[in-house]
Amino acid sequence: MFLKVVQVNENYLKLKAGYLFPEISKRVNLHSQKNNSSTLIKLGIGDVTEPLPGACVDAMQKALVEMSTIKGFKGYGPEQGYLWLREKISENEFISRGCEIVLMRSLFQMDLNVIAVIF
Repeated sequence: MFLKVVQVNENYLKLKAGYLFPEISKRVNLHSQKNNSSTLIKLGIGDVTEPLPGACVDAMQKALVEMSTIKGFKGYGPEQGYLWLREKISENEFISRGCEIVLMRSLFQMDLNVIAVIF
C-alpha cells in the first residue's frame, strides 16, 4: 500500500470563515429585521424563476462543442470579459434602447447625457 502525506497550504488557514451567499443572506435578514417598515428589492444573486430561453441554450451548446476542441478551447477569459462580448451586450441591451454607452475598464467620467456601463 502506498501512503502519501499531504501538507495543507498555510494560506488556507488565513481565510476568513464564510461564503458569499450565506453572508449576503445574513446581511439581508439583519437589515430586514432592523427596518421592517422598508420594502427591500433584492438585486443579488438568487434562484431563477424561468427556464433558459432557447437562444441561450443553443449558444451554450455551440460554445461547449467549440470548447471541446484544441482550436476552440479558450480557458479563462480576461478579467473584465471579452471585449467582443461586452460590445454585443452594450449594443443589444443598451444602445438598441437609445442609451449612449461608454465601455471602460474601471475609471469613468459621466456627464448628464452619457450613461457609463462598466463591464
